[in-house]
Amino acid sequence: MKSKLLSIIVKVLCVFILVFIQTKIFELQYNGNVEFTKYFNLSLEILKAILVLHIIYKLQSPSYKMLWIILIMFLPIPAFVLYISFGSTKISKSFQSKLDQERVNSRKYAQYDKKIFEEIKNIDQIKYNQANYLYNTNSLPAYKNSYIEYFNVGEKYFESAIDDISKAKKYIFIESFSITEGIMWGRLFDILKQKVSEGIRVYITVDGINDFQKYPKNFEKNLNEAGIEYRMFNSSIVKINSYLNYRNHRKLIVIDGSITYTGGINIGDEYINIYKKFGHWKDAGIKIIGNAVLSHTIMFIEMWNLCSKDEKLDYQNFIDIKDTYDKIGTGYIMPYCDGPDNSSDLAINLYVQIINTAKKYVYITTPYLILDDRIISSLINSAKSGIDIRIMTPYIPDKKFVNLTGKAFYQILLESGIKIYEYKPGFIHSKTFVTDDELATVGSINLDFRGLNFHFECGNWIYKTGIEMTIKNDFIKIQEESIEIKLDEWKNRSLPLRIMDKVLIAFSPLI
Repeated sequence: MKSKLLSIIVKVLCVFILVFIQTKIFELQYNGNVEFTKYFNLSLEILKAILVLHIIYKLQSPSYKMLWIILIMFLPIPAFVLYISFGSTKISKSFQSKLDQERVNSRKYAQYDKKIFEEIKNIDQIKYNQANYLYNTNSLPAYKNSYIEYFNVGEKYFESAIDDISKAKKYIFIESFSITEGIMWGRLFDILKQKVSEGIRVYITVDGINDFQKYPKNFEKNLNEAGIEYRMFNSSIVKINSYLNYRNHRKLIVIDGSITYTGGINIGDEYINIYKKFGHWKDAGIKIIGNAVLSHTIMFIEMWNLCSKDEKLDYQNFIDIKDTYDKIGTGYIMPYCDGPDNSSDLAINLYVQIINTAKKYVYITTPYLILDDRIISSLINSAKSGIDIRIMTPYIPDKKFVNLTGKAFYQILLESGIKIYEYKPGFIHSKTFVTDDELATVGSINLDFRGLNFHFECGNWIYKTGIEMTIKNDFIKIQEESIEIKLDEWKNRSLPLRIMDKVLIAFSPLI
């Protein structure tokens, strides 16, 4: 932790030093030697042109490109160094190679079932196209006959997960973005210790940057003493351009390869409304039983092995596909993962497809609303075509500046007929899409630039399972408790606030 903190301090100091150098160069250009200034300016213009052309060539969001181009034109030296350090939205070639090799090992266990895809095609060509896109981009298949249950708050999710964890027979996988001290972790840790004493293998991965949050006291020591295997995401991939950009934001609990819990819920008391700093914490998660759990098992082992220098898990030892389960569901489930390793921008393109192909409505819940250009265009075009688009965001933010940046997008969305609501009781952390009573997504992916471009994430494409209506009804219920943002009132805000919106939108890709 100390080395990472020192690294951040050094990088912040470097930024100030670079800005200072740029200021002195401006002074030298104004007051200095004419001959020196002429050649220096020529060299600087060539450097700027090369970097701008490089940025234009890259497959990145247009708004992200434009922001960096503006910075390079006005502050070339700091912007050049910052772009080299932070600007890329994709991981290093060395890490990409490591990940590609891991996926060669893992994907042979995720068998493509042509019959399932043909069934989807016979029902709806458009949904088949979406499923096909996910498979061709992610190499994880669609499943049927898997049971799915939706939890509209973290308390219900956690109680169900605790019950299933206590019944584990073979192993428990837990992947969380954050783990903090409190009642939730205390109860979970007690059960995990008990399971280890029974001979059950327990594995936990967390995101390394959360060293700066409060981990439970003596966290690593207690895990080691309890016999729980533990990995930190960033500790083994520091060669990525900047570990601050790349985070493991996924939430997974896999039990015996037959049960998965996933969604937006981390391990901390706010997620189960014991700690209420931000009012009522509204989250969402799902439980899956059946063959669809195979893809989540693969996701966990992949990440574990990427975080391990020596001891890696053998997929074969944890994959146990059954033909029958205690509960069987209808419809189709397709788990997927996304991250900076994926040059196809899987989540962005999936959401664009869902929005563009909706026939009646799209309801969205998200804690953050820093939108990609492609998603904005899809939302606006669909709304103007008569599709009922509704977006639910928090009334009480956990990150005020991020929330303020999200609000900057309100007016352009409202003007196209999109309805925006703020969850009055507190903070909404669930990340869901539901459309036309038959398709939904639930996962860890926020609708912000970082979640869609920098973070390792996971989600689930859910089609005709029946749970879609539960998610829709949950949205309608919380809509009744929420405040609708009205266009006329929003446009009548003070001039400084409206100007600030434009500035925040311009710099939103960096937030």
